[in-house]
Amino acid sequence: MRWVVSPLGGGFNIAAVCDLIIASESAIFGHHELKFGLNPLFSPLRHLVGMAKAKEISMLGEPIGAKEALRIGLVNKVATPEKFMEEAIARAEGLATRSGRAIESVKKISVMTEKLDKASSLDFEVMVHLFSSPEREVRMKESMTRGYRSKISKG
Repeated sequence: MRWVVSPLGGGFNIAAVCDLIIASESAIFGHHELKFGLNPLFSPLRHLVGMAKAKEISMLGEPIGAKEALRIGLVNKVATPEKFMEEAIARAEGLATRSGRAIESVKKISVMTEKLDKASSLDFEVMVHLFSSPEREVRMKESMTRGYRSKISKG
């Protein structure tokens, strides 16, 4: 099966607010709303690619290929059209093995810390999220036990 998706306009806006994006090599991204007198959704794009690049993408409305989207930080990974779904499923399965609470914390931290100065950001991360999860202690013990067992088995 070959998937061809071209996130343009509204689809591009949806992609810009996703946590992780895997693009097919055949994908084309773009904000072409300005050509029709409409303003594109700017803020999420600015956070992904920076102010100057976001202005360029939004004002010019030129198409962006998947490899360029990867280079500028718009997508996280590019896959061949034949491997696209396999890559997306593998990434989703990998995320599913992670702590849901920890992923939720990373998402909250990513939103909050950009609003705070450096010292306040660090305080927020350490005190509110890093040490406040009861699950953290269980996962740390599991990780340490696996690491210890691995060292013993290697001799």
